[in-house]
Amino acid sequence: MSVNLENMVSKIFKFLKISFYSPLLIPLAMAMATTPLQRKQLIYRDLHKYRTHCRHNGFWKIFLCIVFGEKSYRNVLFYRLKHNAVFIRPFLRPNPTLHIHTPEIGSGLLVVHGDATYVYAKSIGENLYVNQCVTIGVVGNSRPIIGNNVRVATGAIVIGGIQIGDNVTIGAGAVVVKDVPSNTTVVGNPARIIKQNGKKVNIPL
Repeated sequence: MSVNLENMVSKIFKFLKISFYSPLLIPLAMAMATTPLQRKQLIYRDLHKYRTHCRHNGFWKIFLCIVFGEKSYRNVLFYRLKHNAVFIRPFLRPNPTLHIHTPEIGSGLLVVHGDATYVYAKSIGENLYVNQCVTIGVVGNSRPIIGNNVRVATGAIVIGGIQIGDNVTIGAGAVVVKDVPSNTTVVGNPARIIKQNGKKVNIPL
């Protein structure tokens, strides 16, 4: 009985939350309608990385993700919409400590939690995964270039005019100030390579 009651309360809560945010459907539709097709495709590809509370896709999944998902998704959506975010920004509070300032980021961007996180790269490829308390930042006027399928774990620092290759995992708390080759896992401060092409190694950067 208690399980049934809990499920009922959960459904009522979801219904009320959707009802509360339902006026947002119109400005969200306006924002999407005025967004170029190429950028909309990036938005839909990002969505595949985020879990939602239903099986809908496309526009409805965006709506449910900004209602039920992490606030960090709102930051990602605003980043993708660029100036068109003006239609919905007044109605949605993003994560105030997540800052994404990169000229272009490939599809499949996933930011988990995103608290105290700064993404200031020169360019980023596809399928970037970022945890909280991460700094991807500037040294002087130089910023990192990041490849495809890169994962940056909690508390990692990646700064300066360096290049991060494809299929790279940067471990929690790592400090990376030198180039990282593709197909590697790096950890530590200063960072060192502990896995390369699937084999365990111990190589300083």
